[in-house]
Amino acid sequence: MKKTNKIKTRIISTVLSAITVCSVGTVALTSASAASNTVSAGTTITDDYSIKLDSDLNAVKNLTSSTIFKVLEECTGWGKFVTPALGGLLDSFVGTEDQTAQKLDEISDKIDKLFDRIDSLESSMKTAFTTELGINSFYNKFIEFKSQTRAMQKKIDETLVNTKLSNADKMAKIASLTGNYSEWRAKFEDVLGSLNELFKQPVMTRNNNIFELSYNHYTNTSLLSGEAIDKAKPVCDYVMSAYSAGCATIMESLSAQLYVNALPEKTQAAINKDFSAHICRDADDVADEIKEVNRYLTTDEIKEGESIYYIGSDGVHYNNADFSLGGKYYKIKPYNGWITTVELKPIYPTDIFYGLYQRVTEGSRCIYVDKGNSNIAMSNKLSVLDHTKNPNANGKWSDDAGKNTADWFNNTLAGDALNGDKIKALANDASSKGITLRTLLDQNGFDTSNLPQNTNLVTEGARNDSVSSLSELVGYNYQRSCYKGINIDQVGASERTIQLIDCGVNIWKNDRWNYAYSGNACVFKLA
Repeated sequence: MKKTNKIKTRIISTVLSAITVCSVGTVALTSASAASNTVSAGTTITDDYSIKLDSDLNAVKNLTSSTIFKVLEECTGWGKFVTPALGGLLDSFVGTEDQTAQKLDEISDKIDKLFDRIDSLESSMKTAFTTELGINSFYNKFIEFKSQTRAMQKKIDETLVNTKLSNADKMAKIASLTGNYSEWRAKFEDVLGSLNELFKQPVMTRNNNIFELSYNHYTNTSLLSGEAIDKAKPVCDYVMSAYSAGCATIMESLSAQLYVNALPEKTQAAINKDFSAHICRDADDVADEIKEVNRYLTTDEIKEGESIYYIGSDGVHYNNADFSLGGKYYKIKPYNGWITTVELKPIYPTDIFYGLYQRVTEGSRCIYVDKGNSNIAMSNKLSVLDHTKNPNANGKWSDDAGKNTADWFNNTLAGDALNGDKIKALANDASSKGITLRTLLDQNGFDTSNLPQNTNLVTEGARNDSVSSLSELVGYNYQRSCYKGINIDQVGASERTIQLIDCGVNIWKNDRWNYAYSGNACVFKLA
């Protein structure tokens, strides 16, 4: 049924804010002087007929709301709109600020658009899952879950605009969609349980979760982890979007069950039996179902210092042994002492699907994966050296200037992470894409802001290139050193020889000189 904004706006606001004074009769539980009455486990109805959750269910509400909002915001940009169950129904239990009718109408429209977006991607995603990744079993179970929850969301939409139902019956019909306890087990426990297991290991022969499996697959066609993440992210986003939207839709119905169960008996008795027969009457069972939906998707906020997993502003993963707590920024200890401070934020545990998603999509982009053949984690900043800082280029003749310059260059840039062949492979990759090496690095998470224009990425260290002949016939001595590198700002650049210093003497002309060639060199460093 096509939704009409004007009709829906009036009906949704009535369902959420006036359900307890609906057309089935006046709500009366006890005397107005009573502060509250416990209706069933987990819920309490106050004297103004709003619903209050106990601390356990309130925690569930808070965890679900914050995490699903975050997941959907990360994956779709619509996180603050697409969860009417969490932003509307569950919040209405604990007396938070009422949603406006306009906002509720927008929420309902947005969740429809999210499912439409998920549906529009299904064809391309099917190819990714079944052909590229080869995980047909996961895909089939995933589509089964998506189709079930998509159909449920459509029924919720149709119910909200059905003018033949009372407000209480609307809520009861939404509640009935997940079914009573036995129906819930038949409808969702199998598909959701199976899907959750496949999430953690879609292929029995590989011990990878769905997100790691996607990332690892795309490392086979990438040189850097940033590119593999970018290729895997559409698959990861699609999985998290559809899974979160489906869970939010189930939560919408389960929330309605809690609400209906907390209504006075007189109000419940007037509800259409076709609906009430499919509502779980035990609030503890409903709470368990809510927690079951939550279990793999949400978790408590990780308090500072409590989690062993953190991600730094440099894109590197750390654990408690690697850093010293003491504020927003932390000193990080990699391999050789303490370095500059890095901002850390917690990573959700890896038994939570959002944590698995996060560890892939927010992981380091600066790993040289070499199409699955390497795993070299590099700092996101390269080391740079200015040719003119050469202490051996002081204007004075020296018969060791060439050798000393080569030593100075190699010692200053010692410990480079990649050899020349790997760097040339990166240059060829950039050239094939029609971009510069700097652009390739920027796209993959490196910070090149410290690299001057036309810096050369070193492919071969400096060598002494001095030439000496002080015979009476020739009478000259040249002290020179050179290295090989590739210009990071030139499209299609290839390896070339770059001279560092020219120092010489010509006895026939009575001429002496010593100067450095301008320019800059850089190398990758290990993380």
